[in-house]
Amino acid sequence: MTDNRKRSVTPACEDFRVQICLKNPLDIPICLRNLELVTSDVLSKTGAEPEVEVRRMEELLLEPQEESFIELSVKPSAGVSRMKISKLKFDLTCDGLSVTGFLPLSVKGPRKSTPQAVTYEDDYRLEVDVAEDRWPLLDIKLAYRSLDFCDQITTCNVSITNIGAVDVCSLCLVTDRPDLAVLLDPAHPSGVPQSLALAAGSSLQLKLMLRAPPQAVESFALRLLFVYIGANGAFREHRECVTLTTKPIVKANARLLDAYSGVCSMDIQNITTSRDTTIAKVEVQRISAVSRHALGKATEKDFVFICPIRNRSLLLESDQRDSYCFSLTGSTASPAMESSELWLTNQAATEVLPPWPDYAFHLAKPLKSQLRTPPSQLAYLQLAVFWKAQLVYGDGTLSTTTIFGETPIQNPFLSDGSHPSHRVPGTAATLEIIAPKIGAEEYIIERPAPITLGEAAKNVISTLHPSSATITHSFSESRLCSFATRLTVLNLNQTLRDVWVTVNCGPVDSTASNSESGGVASILQAVAAVSSQQALIPHQTVFRAKVAHGASHSFNIRLRATAPSVYDLSSSIRTFVSFDADSERCALHVPPSYVTVLDSRASHGIHGSHRKRR
Repeated sequence: MTDNRKRSVTPACEDFRVQICLKNPLDIPICLRNLELVTSDVLSKTGAEPEVEVRRMEELLLEPQEESFIELSVKPSAGVSRMKISKLKFDLTCDGLSVTGFLPLSVKGPRKSTPQAVTYEDDYRLEVDVAEDRWPLLDIKLAYRSLDFCDQITTCNVSITNIGAVDVCSLCLVTDRPDLAVLLDPAHPSGVPQSLALAAGSSLQLKLMLRAPPQAVESFALRLLFVYIGANGAFREHRECVTLTTKPIVKANARLLDAYSGVCSMDIQNITTSRDTTIAKVEVQRISAVSRHALGKATEKDFVFICPIRNRSLLLESDQRDSYCFSLTGSTASPAMESSELWLTNQAATEVLPPWPDYAFHLAKPLKSQLRTPPSQLAYLQLAVFWKAQLVYGDGTLSTTTIFGETPIQNPFLSDGSHPSHRVPGTAATLEIIAPKIGAEEYIIERPAPITLGEAAKNVISTLHPSSATITHSFSESRLCSFATRLTVLNLNQTLRDVWVTVNCGPVDSTASNSESGGVASILQAVAAVSSQQALIPHQTVFRAKVAHGASHSFNIRLRATAPSVYDLSSSIRTFVSFDADSERCALHVPPSYVTVLDSRASHGIHGSHRKRR
């Protein structure tokens, strides 16, 4: 649903198309001829007579009670600045007689901002402004073979022709699944399109590599959006939708056998059975270790090497499985073994392989709880199995088409899920590989469970720093001993959000403790805590401040003691944290911090007795 309260813009010298639903309410068939749109309120840019070319439909036959959608169009000239579609004109014919008729066209519908409103507002879909400049226009055609199996790879030929009058200086592909579509330029050695300029009347051939999702899908829509910009700055979009229905053919996973040497085992299974209408003979071509390491703005690729324990072929008939052992390490015995690809056959089929979607590494953002001290350099690792399959139909017929696919496998070092990060043997000591946001099971961006306030509060650290551990005061001169302490709160919560910190000073309220815990033991503990020492009197009872993520804040608190004693400051200072000043808050743990308050008279007496003994 679009916002139709504003006039849309259409280019000059191009068809402005309108779809209309016509219904024959009669019990007899009717014949409509010479159907065309009628324009009104046509404005000219130069003051001359504006020209609007009308496209006409010759004939339309409607059976009794039949509904039919038709598409009519008008083409405004370059001198038109605005126009309105007001009527549908046609000739109603019957038995050689013809009558000219009109149907007024008026559109009203719900608004984008208020789709549930009872009263509809004016709709401007039939009123358009004509653009000042011509728009670029490309004819984009896709020709591809269907994807029927999970992880299958196919090549789509993209034919692009500039049929407009404006040169195209840039073209790009946008998709909601960048892991499933890659646009390549066969004319460039690297395959990556460098400059997709296209003059008027010229053509271009590109390759679009498509992957099927790893999970089985039905009527899955892979949306492709081609955006191109003309030399005059005008841009246009072309949309394509590839619908996929797939079923699994290969299942693979890996597990770590020895973390010290990096020895792993891959289990792979051909999950087609003899009961299926189509069975497959699968041959593993390659096992690769995809590793990425961010170095500033650059990215280091393939720093983890894969070496076979015993190199052999893997050929799986229907419903068969096999295991293959290899090692993952950052260093090898010889430079010849430094490869991130382990080929089990020849490399003749590499042209069907699209580049690995490196965007996965950029999505693998670490949590603060994943980082260690000192800070580590973060990296990404995932395995992939490239295979080919020969299909055999249920009647025994062998398919003439060979299909290829590449199945992602989860990092075996993280298979147990107990640790958010790990290190690969042989790599740098500061290089830490983190869990990716893309898993091998569903291969979509993970939606982690929401982090509660209590979990976030565990990474908000509070510490007390008294001005002195021992304070001497003359209680004969002043009944209250005043001293200062500093409470520092460091916000390192894993939600990366700012927090509000509230500090309450004073003795523990036994009634509040009872209401929060609801137990007899808590009442006894609270009473014992209050009665076991003298209470500290704060100069200010409540402090409040906002602490940004990664920052710290210090509260300067002044307390007063009424008698000499040993005081635990944490029993008189309680800290709470909340998000965005919410009513919900969570108590922070304040480590015990003790201050000893001495009476100067008693300390002098003690010193005097020591002198007499000497």
